[in-house]
Amino acid sequence: MKRINDLISITLVVLFSLVVVIFFYERHYLSKYDETQINVDFSILEKSWGKPDKVLEYGNGDKTVFYNTILNEFVFNINDKNEVILKYNDNF
Repeated sequence: MKRINDLISITLVVLFSLVVVIFFYERHYLSKYDETQINVDFSILEKSWGKPDKVLEYGNGDKTVFYNTILNEFVFNINDKNEVILKYNDNF
């Protein structure tokens, strides 16, 4: 019985730790999203956010970049001058 109680205790601690880590991870990216300015150059955005998870390029030179986290998707539209013209946050 003691072994089962220990296993349940360890499982609860691990689950709680996982929830706390996910919370702070998402909070970090939400803060970074709030600080990202419109009309900033894409190279500055890429330095701050890293390489995008997905890029859609259009024929007129515009593109849309996606950054995914565990619970959110951050989308930035980039014009042909490599400036951010729109940002969008989608919660899963």
